[in-house]
Amino acid sequence: MNKMVKHIKEYFNTFPNKDYTIFVDGTPTEWCSFNDNTGRVVWDIASDNSITGRSWFWVDVCDIEAIRLTPTTMEIIKTNGKEYKLAAKLKSKEKKAKDIILKMKNALYTHHFDDVLKHLDELNALMDK
Repeated sequence: MNKMVKHIKEYFNTFPNKDYTIFVDGTPTEWCSFNDNTGRVVWDIASDNSITGRSWFWVDVCDIEAIRLTPTTMEIIKTNGKEYKLAAKLKSKEKKAKDIILKMKNALYTHHFDDVLKHLDELNALMDK
């Protein structure tokens, strides 16, 4: 089990959300990661069906029978036979900029002005690339 968790963490460290979009079964996620505190692989998909406009999904590590890794994908096989295929794809510069702008808006709404300045610097650095 510990070896499997190590490989899951390595996958998400290799493909950080700021640079990559993780697709789960072909659907792009807004966010996807391993949560050490809960022992879950968690992802968030944009949705019209929920109040927040997002739907959360997860797989508990204790329910994972095996994983299969390739250079950019990770397949999770649950003990009940259900499989999830995660595929990492590099974000475009435009998508990265939109993500930064969303973070800036959230920082403005919560009055975290230092974060806004940090995100503006991040956006400026991205545009210089």
